[in-house]
Amino acid sequence: MKKRKIIIIILIITVFIGWKAYLSLDFRRVIPSSFAMEFCSCYFVEKQSEKHCEWYSSQIIPVSKYHVDEDKKAIKAYGLHEEALAIFKSERFGCELQPK
Repeated sequence: MKKRKIIIIILIITVFIGWKAYLSLDFRRVIPSSFAMEFCSCYFVEKQSEKHCEWYSSQIIPVSKYHVDEDKKAIKAYGLHEEALAIFKSERFGCELQPK
């Protein structure tokens, strides 16, 4: 009976840890997504300098790198092994985050 309780407790803990790990995968996408959206709005909507927008969009956890595509009016940001793409739509609607 004691073995059974221990096995059930271990199973519950394992499922809980697995669920938390699964949920943390979504968090990793937040960093590059937030950077791409903020940078896109700053650069294409507010027409600020690239250096200013990089500073404005920076966070506690920095992105690995980013790319500004002037022709497509898009920002691609990489961080925490994820990438995000924000595209400028118009002055009125600003930037839109593209689904992965």
